[in-house]
Formats: sequence, C-alpha cells, structure tokens
Amino acid sequence: MAEMDKLKGNDLFKELKHIFREIPASKRDPDSSIQDDLSEKNYSLLNRCNSTSEALKYKKNLLKKIFKYNRKDVVEGVEWVVQSPKDLNPNQKEDFFRAVHDYICGTLPMGEECVLSSVVHVDERHYDNDGNNISKDHLHFVFMPAMPDLKHDDYDFKLNAHDLCSKKYLYEFHPGLQKYLDERGIKCTVFDSSKSGQKKLKLTHKQMKEFTAATGIVLEGSVTPAEFAKLLEKSFVKNKNISRETKNQLREFLR
Repeated sequence: MAEMDKLKGNDLFKELKHIFREIPASKRDPDSSIQDDLSEKNYSLLNRCNSTSEALKYKKNLLKKIFKYNRKDVVEGVEWVVQSPKDLNPNQKEDFFRAVHDYICGTLPMGEECVLSSVVHVDERHYDNDGNNISKDHLHFVFMPAMPDLKHDDYDFKLNAHDLCSKKYLYEFHPGLQKYLDERGIKCTVFDSSKSGQKKLKLTHKQMKEFTAATGIVLEGSVTPAEFAKLLEKSFVKNKNISRETKNQLREFLR
C-alpha cells in the first residue's frame, strides 16, 4: 500500500519529471499506463512546487538552511508512494490522501517545509484480461530528509536519510498511519495487525507495476512469501497459455 524509495543524484530529477507529467509519451517506459486526457485531473496537496523547475528551485533555496555533506551519494530526496486501499470508500478518497499527507508531514522533523511534491495521480489505467481497470489512484510524496543538526553552528538541520529513514521509522509507519486514519473516521485498511509478525517481500513501486503488467494482478503493498506464491498461482491458472518466456521473466522477477 505504501512504499519508500531514496533518491540520489539525477534520480530525484527524473522522478519529479514523472510526478509532474513532464515526460513526453514517446519517452515513457513501454509499460506506462498514463492516459494524457486524464492527467488534468491529477492534483497537488501543496500550495507550491507545481513543476519540476519550481521543486528544484525550492530545494536549492531550502538547502541554504540545511547542511549537506559534499558527497556524490547523498540522498537529497525520499519518496513515499501510497496507493488508495482496496476497501476505501470512493467518497473518502480525497480525505484519505489529505490525511496521508498530513500524517507523513507529522513524522518529519522539518514538517511540511521540507516537502518537494505531494501529488495524487488519478490518470493511470491498466486493464486485466477481462477489461477491468486494475490501476490504483496513488500519492507521490517527496521530501528532503532533514534531521536536526547539533554539530554545525550555522544550520538547524542536515540531510540525513540514514537516520531519518531508520528501521524504526519504517516499522512504525503503517501502524501509525492506520491509527491516524481511524481517529479521523477514514475507514480503510493500511495495516493488518494479524500479519504484523510475518516476514514480507519488500517490493518497490516500480516492481509492483512490473508485476501487474506481467500478470494482471495488483499488489496491495508488501506481501508475505505465501501470499505472493498464491498470487503467482492465480496468475498462471488464469493464463493457461502463458508462454515459457513470461514464466522465465517471472522467475527472474522473484530472484
């Protein structure tokens, strides 16, 4: 349901171009499911940064307040991609994404000030073999990983994705978000406590899209190995004539 990715160097630029729909159709990934006639319905939850150039200009100005080590591998952006849950009432969809935005801002030491984008995509359409739309509306929330800086006198914050995006932060994210949504009367499931102790496969947003493109099955965030095996079995049953090549691609995907 929610996946995190750390963005270094040119990756941040490329992801912002994707988020703000500034990549021409001819240069998109072959499996892109973007429908340009729906892109005008995408919307931002920020009152700033409505283009890549605006976001990068904002980042440049914000770095005057944030200490940055002079290393090529410094993470300048962290992204949460949050999909609308399967059991979410469509009438609460906008409230859901606003609540997710507010919740993530509340987990950041610098709050909303360090956010570069918070855009909801509603323009992606991918269909299964029966013609059903299996794409999910989703939020792209990108922030600069600013942590309090007690070492450098001229700065209150420093870039430190290692400490900010710790295992503790990741472990607490989903249960914390579930509690936040419950308190606001938004009825949906982003965390199932009955599965909290089980080992899960951590897949990136890109990997989940690749899996959907190959099988026609939507992953609802991280899944257990047993759940993943059942999904694969379901895929092969529904596609009895699936080619050897596709099977090999799925095996590579699982490695």
